[in-house]
Amino acid sequence: LGVEISELDYDRAKELNTDVSKGVVIEGLTPGGSAEKGGLRVQDVIIGVNGKSIDGVPALQEVVSSSRTGQTLRLNLVRGGKPLDLTITLYAQKG
Repeated sequence: LGVEISELDYDRAKELNTDVSKGVVIEGLTPGGSAEKGGLRVQDVIIGVNGKSIDGVPALQEVVSSSRTGQTLRLNLVRGGKPLDLTITLYAQKG
């Protein structure tokens, strides 16, 4: 996916001005990675992938690790306190 992530907790949710209580915060993007190409941004909160709730880092890692290059993922996010849906395509990691 090409992201650095962290668990969403109460303090981070307050900092991001969101009412969401569970999810994964994008802390960094790999240049040219699937997430960056797909339009994700630092401070986006991923709350769902392909209809499955994402309540923490392990849940996101499980979904991504069971996906393959070329597959598309439907992401449910919160950006700036507002819901947003994005579809991204997984590309092979370089390096």
